[in-house]
Amino acid sequence: MRAVKILRAEAGLTGIELAKRANMSRSQLSRIEHERHEPKPESLKRIADALDINVRDIYALEEEIYGPKAGGPPSPAQAWLLERIAGHALVAMNSEEFSNYVDGLDLQGLQEAKEDLDLERSHIEHAFMSALGHPVGARVEIVSPLFRSLKVAWQNYVYSLREIDRRRKELREELRGKTKSVLL
Repeated sequence: MRAVKILRAEAGLTGIELAKRANMSRSQLSRIEHERHEPKPESLKRIADALDINVRDIYALEEEIYGPKAGGPPSPAQAWLLERIAGHALVAMNSEEFSNYVDGLDLQGLQEAKEDLDLERSHIEHAFMSALGHPVGARVEIVSPLFRSLKVAWQNYVYSLREIDRRRKELREELRGKTKSVLL
């Protein structure tokens, strides 16, 4: 249920914080947020309680954003989704902002940023299919602000993954250097 991640972000909680409040592991919550696991009703109830909302609010947002709507202009829900992609998401950061952001993260923070980016990627892919009727990788020339903003968001997603990989490599090299100095 991808809506869980959106609601978690709106509540200003990290995945670890929501998992603690919902009395579940971070990996279980991540699997639910990335739709790798269909939550049991009691798990969804614990998540809703931790977010101080009703379970039906989770289902309503999920249906509103990810419901079956193909082709045509963006619906209000899709417009909201696209505004979110362009508004405060990681893919909306410019290169320098994102580099500074990841430079301040440890390995756990990088993993959470990667998971956030994966969710944003699914938003972008969904918006391409729903609003434009084309997959993200299709070679189409659509001249519209919507297409251009989605294309830029996708390019930023790819750049962001490279920056996360760069930072992970730096942290691993620092760790190796510290290990070598301790051994000497």
